[in-house]
Amino acid sequence: MLIMFVSTAATSAARTIPAQKNISIEDSVYRLNFNNGHYFFNAVIEDIPVEDIFLESAIPGILIGDELFEKTFNCFGLDNLEKQKGKKIVLLNNLYDIKYIHPITLNINDGVFTGNVFVLESYDKLALPVQNFTSKNSSKSYLKIDIPGKEMEFLSEDEWDKTDYKQFELECINGFPVVSTNLTIESNGKTGTIPNSRYIIDFGNGSLAFLMKGNKDVDFMLNNSGIEVFEAKNRDGQVISEAFMADTFIVCGHQFENQPIGVTDKMKTFQVFSGLIGLKFFTVPVIFDFKQGKFYIHK
Repeated sequence: MLIMFVSTAATSAARTIPAQKNISIEDSVYRLNFNNGHYFFNAVIEDIPVEDIFLESAIPGILIGDELFEKTFNCFGLDNLEKQKGKKIVLLNNLYDIKYIHPITLNINDGVFTGNVFVLESYDKLALPVQNFTSKNSSKSYLKIDIPGKEMEFLSEDEWDKTDYKQFELECINGFPVVSTNLTIESNGKTGTIPNSRYIIDFGNGSLAFLMKGNKDVDFMLNNSGIEVFEAKNRDGQVISEAFMADTFIVCGHQFENQPIGVTDKMKTFQVFSGLIGLKFFTVPVIFDFKQGKFYIHK
């Protein structure tokens, strides 16, 4: 879920806070649960069992609703935090007031989160960016996310075989995980390519991919390939983006067929990237090595 910071005022209705269950701190494999187009997991955070932690990557830190923060993490001195004035954040076209921003370190089962926590008014989730999540065991520097198997875990080098995976360069840019790769598209007899392009990995986006109109490489490809782009509308008939149907879409050497691909010019902050890769991309297990800057995809 790509985010944008803004200063325009808006209101949003409060939502139900998820109930907590008995969750073991000994769990080293995080079981992923699919709900309403996204993945969640349960864990113990600083001895507090927390249910339905939103698996994310295209956010700048932990996002948490103010009611849930006060109820669950008031031991961190909520009353002493400096309130933010006029700062807002856009998430999936919803606007939220940022109440607090605070650097924090949290123990989460066998892992540790290090980064900022953003406390949002009228937000009902706790979202965790995986790029800020590391193992307490220094030998387990790899994070495996297996969407088909609905599992996430930390691995040491001898717990997996690199020959089973394709390797790509990975960077964290402005806090977001970004993979560098070639892109090839075939659509209605037309072919477009973007060599050595960069894509934000976004576990909070349910689509296969979005391309950033306004990025010079994307614009060049669309203008010269003849690929026809049409308007994509929501159920109310409002134009939310542009899109095209890809007969073949190849990114990170991973091929998909007959997929709609969104094209947007609404995210000008992110036009330095060619686009984003969403949940539908992860049809096989992947492994992140954030320390060495490598992204591995199962062959």
